[in-house]
Amino acid sequence: MSARRAAVWWVTRAPRLAAVLTLAAVLTLATLAGCGGAPAPKAASSAPPAGCARADGIEPDFRTLTPWTGPGVAAGALQPGTYTIATTRLQLQLSEQARARFLAVMVGIGKTVDSAPGLVGYQIGSSERCAVTRTLTVWQSEDAMLDFVTGQAHSAAIDAIPQISRGGSNTAHWQGDQTQATWEVAAAKVAADQGPFY
Repeated sequence: MSARRAAVWWVTRAPRLAAVLTLAAVLTLATLAGCGGAPAPKAASSAPPAGCARADGIEPDFRTLTPWTGPGVAAGALQPGTYTIATTRLQLQLSEQARARFLAVMVGIGKTVDSAPGLVGYQIGSSERCAVTRTLTVWQSEDAMLDFVTGQAHSAAIDAIPQISRGGSNTAHWQGDQTQATWEVAAAKVAADQGPFY
């Protein structure tokens, strides 16, 4: 398999932690640490709480942790255009070791994302109740997205998936204009994805 074909496979089928800031990781960990709200799932194999299944769409307590950030963002919104849009839905393990590993990979990505060639913008969100983190990234082209995904920091995040995902995590990407870069569209894309899941 060529390197390019392998990269396309990873983008379409392997879980990835797309563009995030270290701040988003810290906020996610604080949220998932149990600052109130409903309890997180008890174990990886247990059924998710009501409203937490991938097919349910956006989690009931989902909140955006970072505003749109990036070179293609003005006045808090994406600039008009046609883009490659990518999303990740990561079902986090509940252990302290998994949270520490998650933070470590987010720090690595946070150091590289803002200078990633072709980045338009990104957002991060999470659900405490469901122990889920979501990313939404927008790229000038599929090639720009692939270059980031196959870069060192993101490759390290991909390699860490077994230590941070409790299973059922997935990704999706599509072409669209700025109106297609929403949490609702992203949730529909990952819900329709047929896997594999990690």
